[in-house]
Amino acid sequence: MLDFRLIYDGKAWRAMHGDISVQGKSLISLDKNLEQELVNRDMTQGLSEYKVRMTFDNSCMPEFMRQYANHYFNRVVHFKFDNARRS
Repeated sequence: MLDFRLIYDGKAWRAMHGDISVQGKSLISLDKNLEQELVNRDMTQGLSEYKVRMTFDNSCMPEFMRQYANHYFNRVVHFKFDNARRS
């Protein structure tokens, strides 16, 4: 399982881990873009499932909002792959 830093910059969601950085205008598009990036990097070869944990970085929130539950943005995404069809 990879741990990603998750932020929202007011226009897009961004997930970052090392040299991997993806974005999407919605969480759904972020997930799709991340899934494609993992496939492009051959990180899913031979796997049927891949889990990614995204922890929201509350430093991107205005200070007055930090008192609210930023952990609601923390998420674990499960990607499923059918690698039997891949050569």
